[in-house]
Amino acid sequence: PQGNTTYRTPTMPDMAIDLTNGTYNGSIYIWWPDESNGDADIFQVFSRDGGATWSNVSRVNNDPQGNGKSQFFPAVSVAGNGWVVGEWYDRRLDADNKLMSVFVGISMDGGQTYDFQFNWTDAMLDGDKSARVAGGQGFIGDYLGIASSDWYSIGVWCDTRNAEAGNGTDIYAGKLLLRPPPPK
Repeated sequence: PQGNTTYRTPTMPDMAIDLTNGTYNGSIYIWWPDESNGDADIFQVFSRDGGATWSNVSRVNNDPQGNGKSQFFPAVSVAGNGWVVGEWYDRRLDADNKLMSVFVGISMDGGQTYDFQFNWTDAMLDGDKSARVAGGQGFIGDYLGIASSDWYSIGVWCDTRNAEAGNGTDIYAGKLLLRPPPPK
């Protein structure tokens, strides 16, 4: 998903398991980026029987397919209520497919649909401003992750909004309230 960029964007998968006592208990969810539709998208498979059989491959991000915008570096989790909650870097908001945001997708039906998606960042990020590694290539970092509990999802990502070209990044976080915690 390089597009007009120079930083490294490896194709790393992520996995989550539903450990709730809900409808989809035991389900395994695997997300990965793939360019099989002509641009990078986030794809998913899930298993309801411990990996003996798998669903058909489905596309997670809901921007128009084949629009030339890249989605990559997915992270997925399962909340205490059984919702599948994930995040990824997403370039759909930049006409040049260079600047990125972090998008969140939520499935309330065991990964069958991800109709609820939104931009988690309040600034566009330029990965070319990320820290340089040996050979001078930018490294946005493999620093994107999400964890969910009964009440919250908390995501972290590598953020370049305060970086100058090639000299660094910060780690930012977002907190999503899934339902109010019990009163104390």
